[in-house]
Amino acid sequence: MKHNLNVILSLLLTIFMQSCKSDFLDAKPDKSLTVPQTLADLQSLLDNSDNVMNETPYLGLVSSDDVYISDLGLVPMRAPVPAAYKWEKEFYSGLVDYSTDWITCYKQVFYSNIVLEAADNLTENHAKSSLDNVKGTAYFFRAYAFFQVAQQFCETYDRTNASETLGIPLRLVPDVDIPSVRSSLEQTYTQIVLDLEHSLRLLPEVQIKLTRPTKIAACALLARVYLVMGDYENAERYASQVLAKQSTLLNYNQFDPNSTRPFPTVLQEGYNPEVLFYSVMGTIPGFQISSEAGVDTALYHAYDNHDLRKGLFFRKRSQTVFSFKGQYSGAGVYFTGLAVDEIYLIRAECRARMGDFKGALSDINKLLVTRWRVGRYVPFSSLDRDQLLSHILNERRKQLVFRGLRWSDLRRLNKDEKTGMSLFRRVQGELIELRPNDPKYIFALPPDVIKYSNMEQNPR
Repeated sequence: MKHNLNVILSLLLTIFMQSCKSDFLDAKPDKSLTVPQTLADLQSLLDNSDNVMNETPYLGLVSSDDVYISDLGLVPMRAPVPAAYKWEKEFYSGLVDYSTDWITCYKQVFYSNIVLEAADNLTENHAKSSLDNVKGTAYFFRAYAFFQVAQQFCETYDRTNASETLGIPLRLVPDVDIPSVRSSLEQTYTQIVLDLEHSLRLLPEVQIKLTRPTKIAACALLARVYLVMGDYENAERYASQVLAKQSTLLNYNQFDPNSTRPFPTVLQEGYNPEVLFYSVMGTIPGFQISSEAGVDTALYHAYDNHDLRKGLFFRKRSQTVFSFKGQYSGAGVYFTGLAVDEIYLIRAECRARMGDFKGALSDINKLLVTRWRVGRYVPFSSLDRDQLLSHILNERRKQLVFRGLRWSDLRRLNKDEKTGMSLFRRVQGELIELRPNDPKYIFALPPDVIKYSNMEQNPR
């Protein structure tokens, strides 16, 4: 089976790379040679977690205010990391004409479409639950990929103009002859939600591994999507469905702040009850190994000394650089999946915005008491809407640091002048500013995609 999977992946990857260079126009493969023929083949494609399916983009983290890179640290980093960090207008700077973030997400879409089409044409008999599981997983991964692309390559969702705003290419079938076109933003989010609703009906309650999504994971992702859309009622509803089934939080007092990897390695022998679905950030060229790159210094100092996250999340590399070590992967890669702590924060924010201040206080205090030293946490008690919302958003940033969520948060919060903010960096003595709603919050489509598709480029 392993050999068969490698053959299938090689064939699919060849087709995909051809289609990247011709926008699915020129490659005309013989599908009989490439389409998986059995349910086991389909499941194996979706289980390709290390190289394709469970990897998420990194450029949003590099561009966010969670990150600090010294002038010395920028020198050896490969494109497009320096341009993303400095919010440069010419994002690709002639050094690269592609984006691994874009390619990875559309590989996931392509593999998901292969599975969905093949699943409807299988001739062998299968238990309905097994077939539903494969199809539900494919719908989930396609939605997850579309959502990741939307956070980087189109405007943040605004219901007042979403039908007139450019979205992303919605490739819904594996046919490489169909040219790519940009949908509207409304169509983009409608498809994401529709895919997740399909997955919710088909997925099981439990999977044998965290790299496979469950019904709870689909609810969690719907909560995340609806939060970005500003639909707080639906975000709160799905968050509550998650917490009704899985609400256990880690007690950070049980972990060693001196450990290089303080949290369990969840894909091996470890267990983390907060993890609902496992994905990790793609490797950032030169970043993780650099002693001159890490968390924003001001963010590090925002943690109280009795806040256990300060020791569990960060390691001091020098007087000015603190690297991040608190990933829920428990390994050397940044966890970007779905977890219970995020769901508490989603529900707290939604409740605060909808006027359920007591419910919001209950959620945020239940989370934070597990993050502080025993006896040191003073529960937040203000019922002033703006103070409560500000507190929740600050804690969201501190708890979900390096999860790949901050860029999306900045984009949506910039829509409100009360929560929008300018970002600043000092690079080689020059102060650089990124203002709220600046076009640079939307990454340029890769030049090779524009070249072969003639899709409209994002202004920078």
